[in-house]
Amino acid sequence: MARILAEEFSAAGHDITVVTQSNGAGKEEFSFVVVRRPTALHWAGILRRNEVVLHMNISLKAVLPNLLCRRPIVVSHQGWYQPRTVKRVRDRLKDKVTRKVTNVAASAAIARHLITASIVIPNTYDDSVFRIVNHGIRHGAAFVGRLVSDKGAALLLQAIGHLHRDGLKIPLSIVGDGPERARLEDLARSLGIEKSVRFLGSYSPREIAAVLNETEVLVVPSIWEEPFGIVALEGIACGCVVVASRGGGLSEAVGRCGLTVPNGDVLALANALRQALSDRVLRESLRNSASAHLTTFSRRSVANRYLSVLESAAAAGPHSGPLS
Repeated sequence: MARILAEEFSAAGHDITVVTQSNGAGKEEFSFVVVRRPTALHWAGILRRNEVVLHMNISLKAVLPNLLCRRPIVVSHQGWYQPRTVKRVRDRLKDKVTRKVTNVAASAAIARHLITASIVIPNTYDDSVFRIVNHGIRHGAAFVGRLVSDKGAALLLQAIGHLHRDGLKIPLSIVGDGPERARLEDLARSLGIEKSVRFLGSYSPREIAAVLNETEVLVVPSIWEEPFGIVALEGIACGCVVVASRGGGLSEAVGRCGLTVPNGDVLALANALRQALSDRVLRESLRNSASAHLTTFSRRSVANRYLSVLESAAAAGPHSGPLS
């Protein structure tokens, strides 16, 4: 999100400096300035030269110097923070910061979670990579994500196994890697579906897009409530019908382009998969909603909404008063 927004802001004629604590990989070239792991003095100089600061999530290490330098701050909240019942000192400080900045939430679900008012601007996706390039035959289902328990790949395998026992053999491509991979491979064998499941490992975005262009249904079976769901947008943009968990902000990303089921419900997931793969008329209806749905999430549209918020924040100036 940070990279896409910076590219769009730069293309619109704004001078952009991206400050990050990451070290970088290789010789990446950007249309904007990237400063990695700056010293405090360097950071202060960057702040003095810029009118407004956009933070992706709240980082106290980053936000507090900006508050001290009295620059208007917009925070883009991309996920959940600590539950209100178990707050530590750091979490309480983050709550206080949200009262001193302009807040943007990546989904209505995140906005409901925040303690102060926010502007909902959804996330975008890279439409230069994720788009339909294959108008041929599609088949089976795909999962794209890190192989950790929260993402629900085990739940998906169980649903595929359930359908397999009913005589419906669904080819499944699992794109991604993680600590759960060996256990998932064992689960596929124990369910008798190992011949139907391909574990592809980590792929580049373009390789993922190629898989999605050959896939009928993208499954996003998260057990936990996702704050948003960019992977759902990527699947829809590549022509997939999406079957996804309903909780959190994921259903906002799916819209009318797929089917949603309760989080953690194997039978509901199996039934939605059966319906999506067996009903061609339904699939076409869901796909016909894609163009209008994706317009809301286009790079240009999302970036322009952010620019409007940033310009208003810059015009209003920094919030005054102590963190109380």
